[in-house]
Amino acid sequence: ILSITQDHEYWLLVAKHNRQKGINNGFILLGIECNLRGEWKWSDGSPIGFKPANFNPAILEACDNANSPSANRCMWAIDPVSANWEQYCADHSVDIYCLVPP
Repeated sequence: ILSITQDHEYWLLVAKHNRQKGINNGFILLGIECNLRGEWKWSDGSPIGFKPANFNPAILEACDNANSPSANRCMWAIDPVSANWEQYCADHSVDIYCLVPP
């Protein structure tokens, strides 16, 4: 869950570093999913509060997880080129990172 600008900036740096190394085009997967009520939420069920400065609100439009076979395959990622969050609705392999506070 990215909740402040510093979280986004940290993962954006990781994305840019990965892109330079040729890893997964640099994309960093975000834990955002379409729930059964047709809402985009963090995978723990919490609302998406923080958004980066250049966030495109169109990608927050309602999803249809219950009726659309492709909605539950959509994922969100940090794009190292646009420095923004993007939504991708296709099959794609990713590396998953997890930080666990001490």
